[in-house]
Amino acid sequence: MNEELILQYRTETDVDEALLKKALWGSVTNSWRKAFYIVIGVVYVVQLGLFAWLGSRTGNYGDLIKWALIFLAAAGFLYFTLHMSVQTSLRRWKEQNHVAVLHMFGGFNEEGFVFGQDDKHSVLHYADLYKIFEVDGVWVLRTKAGLLVFYNAAQLEETDRKSLLALLRQNNPKIKIRLSKK
Repeated sequence: MNEELILQYRTETDVDEALLKKALWGSVTNSWRKAFYIVIGVVYVVQLGLFAWLGSRTGNYGDLIKWALIFLAAAGFLYFTLHMSVQTSLRRWKEQNHVAVLHMFGGFNEEGFVFGQDDKHSVLHYADLYKIFEVDGVWVLRTKAGLLVFYNAAQLEETDRKSLLALLRQNNPKIKIRLSKK
């Protein structure tokens, strides 16, 4: 493509390891998994309370200690797997980019979100965008497959941010937007 790239709401973002790490953890906490973990935690607390009550009635606290240790092991394993997933994604990013800070641009056209660096760019179609959340003032656009891209909406005026959100909702009514209210 040698033609001039014309974008609406064009911004520039510097992505470093710290921002990427926060975005990866944010992706976990902004997903269905968060609700799943909360439900599992509530079930465990209720179950632990039931075992404590039964232990006090029978005088057998061994089961309570056993279930507490099982929960701690399960929680540790869960955290370890999530931590390893984030670390693997960070290693992939480092292998792909070989820079400490990746300077990239982002903007929108009739096809979708266009992002890239220098003369290279890619397009994420509006229909593929699943969720938008915020990390350190930078919008993180997440696709259905879990790809994360960054957009520096802080460079826009408030009216432009509102019209951009309207554009996103118009082109993808199912998109989930989780941004802080400022």
